[in-house]
Amino acid sequence: MVRVLQHAVRAGTVINLIEAPGFLKDKNDENSLIQNISPLELEAREQQVDGRMKRKMLAVRKLFEAGATRVIIADGRAEHPVTDALSGKGTVIA
Repeated sequence: MVRVLQHAVRAGTVINLIEAPGFLKDKNDENSLIQNISPLELEAREQQVDGRMKRKMLAVRKLFEAGATRVIIADGRAEHPVTDALSGKGTVIA
């Protein structure tokens, strides 16, 4: 669904809000945030995770295939999640 919407509005940046600060090196440590990931790393990163995060990483990979140029994975639990994501909080994939 997100891919269809991204393609329809030709969004260069897509924000994916999750229940974590972003993509974590260690899913049990919220301080292990990875701030930047290259789109070329997505398949390898997808293999490092399981459960819902695995599906999210697959969806992010599909967004790049559909033409996205930047995806931000950020914390949806924050008071201002979109503003925070756009100001650099979270994981930027570009």
